[in-house]
Amino acid sequence: MFYAGRYHLLGSSNETAAPDLLGNWTGDSNVGWDGYYHLDANLNLQISSGNTGSMPEAMAGYFWLNQQWQKDFETNAKKLFGTRGMLTGGNTPNAEGLISNINYDYPYQCVTGGESWLLYPFWEYYETTGDRTRAKRVRRSSEPLHH
Repeated sequence: MFYAGRYHLLGSSNETAAPDLLGNWTGDSNVGWDGYYHLDANLNLQISSGNTGSMPEAMAGYFWLNQQWQKDFETNAKKLFGTRGMLTGGNTPNAEGLISNINYDYPYQCVTGGESWLLYPFWEYYETTGDRTRAKRVRRSSEPLHH
């Protein structure tokens, strides 16, 4: 799985995008799952080799996307649960982090620890490089929120 994810990451990432669920190999504009990002083990397996494999160029898009989505994750938490914090979606359209559907078969809208999961690669980047810039982002994202 690690090597399959590494292949997917190298072949489908750039400075503003991580690999989506199907990568760039489908050759079809009507791809399964709408070609959304799946913010669960699917994305995690695709990027898991990025930091430990010393591929910062491949990880740049993941870091960029997550930071772009965080405002939407805050909107999700406020609108769905009336609370502060960040709520990720299970499947997210490429341009935004807003939850795209409420689904009871796969209730991703209830995964309240999703952003913690998605922030781990920021911390892992620090652990593998010693560069604190991304680790600071994790600290700011996980600090208690005040009014």
